[in-house]
Amino acid sequence: MVLLPALALAAGAMAISDQLVSRLEACGLVGIYLVYIGAVIREGRAAQIRAEEIKREAQEGPRLPPIVLVLLGLGLVYVGATVLVDGGIRILDRTSLAAGFVGGALLGALASLDEVLLEVLPVLRGMPELATGNLFGTVAAFATGVIGLAALVRPLEIDSAASSAFIASSVLYAVVALAFLLRGRAGKLVGMIVLAIYALWLLFAVRL
Repeated sequence: MVLLPALALAAGAMAISDQLVSRLEACGLVGIYLVYIGAVIREGRAAQIRAEEIKREAQEGPRLPPIVLVLLGLGLVYVGATVLVDGGIRILDRTSLAAGFVGGALLGALASLDEVLLEVLPVLRGMPELATGNLFGTVAAFATGVIGLAALVRPLEIDSAASSAFIASSVLYAVVALAFLLRGRAGKLVGMIVLAIYALWLLFAVRL
């Protein structure tokens, strides 16, 4: 589970190495992500834990037909994404910041707030395995599936700030992955190191 997202990061790095993600590369990234999903499903245990948690949350949720909830959720995602992207464009118009930095730092941080909750809440509820699985799955999804689907819509051009954001995310994951491989857990010290590296990247990227 720890090494599979690392392979996804490597695939994403190869795709953006020339600062352009073509539709052909996008197909490859999406394919790699599907392979990752297949491997996780075969693993079975983590998928079963997540399925039980989703079922329990669904039973506690509003008594609406599933299709209605799906459509409402997609609508809210679209509205939120539109507002977020428009805000990022306004920031670019009013500042001298690089587009890659605004996307990688500002928009990336805002878009990841839900991921913070998805990591913290399972730990508070005594299910750290769920948080760990979500962490690994998110890394693999963003490194391959998200980049691939976006590039299928339109080939992506990567600037230096966006490239450094990808490198920084790889370094951060390497720290967390090393801790899990050596000790099977990531404690407060690892958390502080990761936050410190992220702060250093912000200081570096804002100057690009």
